[in-house]
Amino acid sequence: MRARVVLACALLSLPALMAATACGKGDAKASLPAEPPARPIAERLAVVTNEPGAPEQPAKTALRAPASSNATLTGTTEPHRRSTLMPVVPGIVDKILFAEGQSVKAGDPLVVLKTEDFVLRVRQAEAGVEAATAQYDAAALAYERMRSLRGKEAIAQGQLDQVEAGYKAAKAGLSNAKVMSDMAHKALRDTTIYCPYDAVVTHRLISEGESALTMPPSPLAVIEQTGLLDLKLQVSATELGRLGVGTPLVVRFPATNQDVKAKVDYVVPSANPGSRTFTIIVELPNADGSLKAGLYAEARLDPAAHPAEATR
Repeated sequence: MRARVVLACALLSLPALMAATACGKGDAKASLPAEPPARPIAERLAVVTNEPGAPEQPAKTALRAPASSNATLTGTTEPHRRSTLMPVVPGIVDKILFAEGQSVKAGDPLVVLKTEDFVLRVRQAEAGVEAATAQYDAAALAYERMRSLRGKEAIAQGQLDQVEAGYKAAKAGLSNAKVMSDMAHKALRDTTIYCPYDAVVTHRLISEGESALTMPPSPLAVIEQTGLLDLKLQVSATELGRLGVGTPLVVRFPATNQDVKAKVDYVVPSANPGSRTFTIIVELPNADGSLKAGLYAEARLDPAAHPAEATR
């Protein structure tokens, strides 16, 4: 405060001093004391705000602390694959061959539908193939005879063309009958729903005696592949520059007190519209089942692979 008063008094007395000097000597030229070189605004502001008696200090510019180069990334484990099994053909559920929480292998039967209707369809289709085969054989024999007669000019060309058309129709009918038979056999096989990969059954959604529909489809069970888990971590744009495919990480699971060494397997190149963060995916082998889906995890750069980053 005192420094402001002194500065104001000096500015007020400056015009009086100039007038007195000019009146004292007419032939003398008025002169002003040499002004000191202009100082930066920050230093001049520092002089005004200094406490009385304190030496003048240049103004300091506040600097923002740099972001940590070894920030903790958080995420949650997810199954590498999750599937909701649906029926391919409609039917009545005959058998359920699994329980919730059970581990199943690829190719294991899980649900069996009643097969009586589908067995009858197979028999009908096979009978259709037999009938179509007989018609084809008769048409083929007639066509060969007419070709022979036409070679001897015993019949007109029109007669041969008519027999040939019947032969081609019989051939197409046989092909159609075989397709219908294949479809009937496939429908019979589809009455059993198999596990598509090694997994754990997490939800049972149907029971014996219930109708399994295809329009709309009735969910039968939910399976998850837990032998391999995906950890999805959210990364800011500044951190993304230090993380790429193959970057070593140490993943910690506070709930189980486990530390797992891993690496970045995938980087999603598009930011999430809501959070403006990027997603990186870490695949965690879990053959022993020690990790569970849905666990909260914290990941950092592996200090053994990035000693300089870890000490910052």
